[in-house]
Parts: sequence; C-alpha cells; structure tokens
Amino acid sequence: AIPLIVQDARYARDAVAKALYEYIFSFVVATVNASLGKKEGALPCIGVLDIFGFESFKVNEFEQLLINFANESLQDTFNTQVIAAEIRMYEEENIQCEISSVPDNSGCVDLVGAKNTGIFSILDNVSRQPKPSDSKFCSDVHKTHDRDFYFPKTHPKDKRDKFWVKHF
Repeated sequence: AIPLIVQDARYARDAVAKALYEYIFSFVVATVNASLGKKEGALPCIGVLDIFGFESFKVNEFEQLLINFANESLQDTFNTQVIAAEIRMYEEENIQCEISSVPDNSGCVDLVGAKNTGIFSILDNVSRQPKPSDSKFCSDVHKTHDRDFYFPKTHPKDKRDKFWVKHF
C-alpha cells in the first residue's frame, strides 16, 4: 500500500468508483442485449439516454460543471432537433397532436457557454489577468448575470466564492 495525501486518496477513490460503475453498467447492458436475442434486421443492442439537468452535490468542482454543461447541451440539441423533427413529421402526415410546450433549456446553456458573456468565457478572461482569483471570477460572474433568469440570487456573504445555475 502506498500512503496518499487526503486529496489524492479522494481522487483515487472516485476513479475506482467510476471504473466500477462503468464495468457494472456495461455488464448489465451486455446481459440485457444477450437476453433479447437477435431478430432479423434488428440491432442487437439497447440504448439508455439520461441527460437532462445538472447534478447537485454538496460541492461541485469544475469537472462537474463541464459534465453538467455537456448534459444540458445534449438535452438542448435533443429538444431543438429531435422534438422539432417529430413535430414537422406529424404536420407533414396531417397527424393531429396537441403540443402544450417544448422544453427549452437554451437559456441555461447560454448562461454557461455563451461567447463573451458565458461563465466559461468569464473564467477564460479572468484566468488571463495578471492576478486571477476565485473571488474575481465569482464577482465577474455575478456582475454579468445578476438579472439572468437562470442565475438565482446569491446571499451577499456567499458571492465571493459561490454561484448557482437554475435548471429544469
């Protein structure tokens, strides 16, 4: 056994947990696929898609923001491409359907990823300054997005090191 500092031990633990999860998930999918058998012309697989929304942990680090942003971006693409295509197909085939609303999370995606004003752009700008800091980054994020629907109000004592993203 190699002694590790606490943070390295946490990273190692998380890596083992992720690898174990991936192995178990792959095993379950392979087992289900095998049990379905092969039918003529059918693809021998199942698909699982679970992407909508940000995960919420006690502490979210940059890696989690990237994962959550990717999930929100995928969901936004799904909303605009797949659902819109289905609606067009129904219209072309004169199928009556009542669509009350289509989910729209593009504002959330823009909050994080918009060129020049998104959280990632702000991070990029602050990191290029002579003395970048977490508090400068958070301050700029709060100044830029203070009135944004997807950026909930933060208690003044937390603004130096925290921000939230509203999502559905």
